[in-house]
Amino acid sequence: MPTLEQYDVKLLCKGFAEELIREAIEGHSHENYEGDRSVFDSEAEEVPMVGIYEYLKRWVRWGRVGGEVIVAARMYLKRCSIKKTPVNVYRLLFVSLLVAVKQLDDQCRSNMYYSDLFCTPLPITNTMEAVFLTDLDFRLSIDPQEFVVAASQLLSLASAPDLKKTPGPPVALGHSQIPMILLTTVVTATISCYTTGLMNVLL
Repeated sequence: MPTLEQYDVKLLCKGFAEELIREAIEGHSHENYEGDRSVFDSEAEEVPMVGIYEYLKRWVRWGRVGGEVIVAARMYLKRCSIKKTPVNVYRLLFVSLLVAVKQLDDQCRSNMYYSDLFCTPLPITNTMEAVFLTDLDFRLSIDPQEFVVAASQLLSLASAPDLKKTPGPPVALGHSQIPMILLTTVVTATISCYTTGLMNVLL
């Protein structure tokens, strides 16, 4: 399988972020928020106050994942039947990266490590992983040719117009709202965990 050295990991992250933003915006409709909450759904206060691109870069830096994990996570999300929305996109991204790193990296850390690193309660992490794997029917194998195609698609998306210039409406969630700006590739607010030098992001 191609390795990190063959791809610009920042461009892979940017392409992946652009794709997720578009898919989450497309999933922005009233019917997506009716009924019971999914384990992947976040309350407004739980959504990371950082763009998806920055969130991915934190996985590269602090989770120590390479480009192959980024591409594999994208492939798993493509296989996943769960529709992406502004409410669930961060947790779906988290669990797809978790599954990808455990599949590809023999020296990966435990669920507790990634839960602590990204401020996700361990029981929620374990449940999300089980639900995600069941949805995939445990189909985790990756064809090398499909991998190359997926990587090329992400690199192509990275050169597309930046979606942070496209404004979007807030998503109503009962009495709370998740501004669509949280799905852009820029930091939208400064929170205390960054100013005090902590490296975690909130889920």
